[in-house]
Amino acid sequence: MAKFKILFICDNTSVTDSLFNALNNDYLILTCSGKQEDIDNHLEVVSPDVFLMYASESQKPFYETIISFKRKLTQKEIIMGVVGQGADCAAFQSASTNMADMEMHVPLNMEEIRSKINRLIEEREIMKMDRELSTGINEAAGVMESRKKILVIDDDKLMLKVVKEQLQDEYDVAAAISGSAAFKYLETKKADLILLDFNMPVEDGPTILKKLHATPEYAKIPVIFLTGVTEKSKIAEVVALKPQGYMVKPIDKEKLLGVLDKFFAVK
Repeated sequence: MAKFKILFICDNTSVTDSLFNALNNDYLILTCSGKQEDIDNHLEVVSPDVFLMYASESQKPFYETIISFKRKLTQKEIIMGVVGQGADCAAFQSASTNMADMEMHVPLNMEEIRSKINRLIEEREIMKMDRELSTGINEAAGVMESRKKILVIDDDKLMLKVVKEQLQDEYDVAAAISGSAAFKYLETKKADLILLDFNMPVEDGPTILKKLHATPEYAKIPVIFLTGVTEKSKIAEVVALKPQGYMVKPIDKEKLLGVLDKFFAVK
């Protein structure tokens, strides 16, 4: 799975090295100068997921340059963060009318930074998926009401896209790239069935299923596992969790539609 990209504007070598060493395994860290043309080129060519600005007295001459990209960052749905001493971050936020989506104060807590970045990326991906999945869906109220709603949970964005394309003609499909993103979705929206990836980082499928079963309002949502494992012992582990079914990847469209059609026909 491709790493999310962070573009970091910083004139402090020590801070840059610390951030790179701590986060490079999780993200692709890129740097550039504070010059307008350089930033513009990186935004167009690199298309980062996150844009981080180091706020300091020496960086103030670049604030106006950075602020000029506010609209472009919004249009491209690039997350904006500011890093620095508390007072310097506050000065940047004041000058930019709270342009940054998140603040991270020196000394840097890398776990906190990672958590904030992941949460904001998850929220952005949910909104993206919601828009993409709504495109082309029949707007007729009667049709919309009759369609079952499927929530797909998988950390692989390509798999989410594939499953969405396979199901969108017959079902309303929503997608989440993690358990936390899925639970955030379920806070306000309904799912008639969940397709759940078995192997995922942070929280795997079994952990998410146990949380669903432990939450009264979600406990009765049927779950079908999507798994890449084929060993009998692993399959036994899947079955022991008592999902409504499981399918082995790669997912065949006709087989998946057949499983869902049969499931909803007997409900």
